[in-house]
Amino acid sequence: MRLWFALCLSLGLSSPLFPADGAKLVVISIDGLDYRYLKDADRLHLKIPVLRKMMAHGAVADGVVGFPPTESWPAVTSIVTGVSPAQHGVLSGARLDQTSKSLTLWQAAARAHKKTVLLNWPATAQNSSDFVCPPYWEKLDATEIPFEPMSQHCTPGLVGRIASVYPRFTKSLWNDESAMTALSYLLQYEQPDFSLVHLTDLDVEERETGALSLFSREVLENGDELLGQMLTNLPPQTVVAVVSGNGYETQEHVVRPRVLAKSASIEVKYGLIGALDATSAASLRRLLGSKKNGLSREVPLAEVTRYAPDLKRWVAAFGTQPGYIAVNDSQGPGVGPGNHRGVRGQWPTRNGYRSVFVLSGSSVRSVHLGEISVLAVAPTLASVLGVNLPDAREPSLWGKLKK
Repeated sequence: MRLWFALCLSLGLSSPLFPADGAKLVVISIDGLDYRYLKDADRLHLKIPVLRKMMAHGAVADGVVGFPPTESWPAVTSIVTGVSPAQHGVLSGARLDQTSKSLTLWQAAARAHKKTVLLNWPATAQNSSDFVCPPYWEKLDATEIPFEPMSQHCTPGLVGRIASVYPRFTKSLWNDESAMTALSYLLQYEQPDFSLVHLTDLDVEERETGALSLFSREVLENGDELLGQMLTNLPPQTVVAVVSGNGYETQEHVVRPRVLAKSASIEVKYGLIGALDATSAASLRRLLGSKKNGLSREVPLAEVTRYAPDLKRWVAAFGTQPGYIAVNDSQGPGVGPGNHRGVRGQWPTRNGYRSVFVLSGSSVRSVHLGEISVLAVAPTLASVLGVNLPDAREPSLWGKLKK
């Protein structure tokens, strides 16, 4: 009953309203949450009651289009800056010490003297906010993060304080439960104005078993349960956003365009196939006539340069069909079997490849936004929080969403 009451309050089902600007805000990033998980929840037999409630009573985008590279760290940094990776400079998760060149939401909040929380959020450091557990791993390709090294980088004394209230917090591995337990503690005892939490279990599972796999769905269902538990400690006036940085695709087939077109003047970048000269472009166009080649469409160059100005040297660009992933290999079959694992970093407008944006709270209207740009997320969250984000490239959507 307590969970249901808190959930109703957080989803705007209670009668009291509060000022639209300057609200408390919690942002949950679920890494790898492709919009199809939400759109096709019935077909996938997904048990995600908390997310469904948030979508039913709040604002939801019908997919979010990103900017290359559509990888976790670059995309999530765009969510808190409102600019593309080319501008904020976080282009991968290869370095733990990298930070954004553009003003972030938590920096704007700090300037406004708001208490902030950052838990496993990409491109953050130990001194980024009032309470922080920055991402830390000992091996770049690690899928399991040991708890002890991770906890040593948290705000001094924070781990012990959480464990005194939640004894199960300290364990062998840091995972989504760790992040959400820490958030629950801080919501109870510190009442932050702004909290950002990055969950990674879904992304880890998708890399192994593919997008929308049975195992990935089970991980998302567990994340939905953690979200519901967190809501029991949520002040009723708080706005909650659920976001993700990128969609996901399963590598069912590998496409080698250099082999198919018999040309070295072809390259693959951001999941897109690019021709460097007219002869190669003509060869690729001829391949479009057969589905067995895995190509889907010719992508207009205006679209290519809009999303990726660094590809302006291309004379033509081509996308691939669902399940077909292009690679730069010059050896092997033109089209071969894939490893059936999940991949990200694909072209932003790829069919079905979208991330998510859901906003819920007592001041949020129930509305479908249609498809939006990832660059619209940060200014919208800034409006909710009541802070200024001058670098943002898109206008805020808050005027359409607030009651």
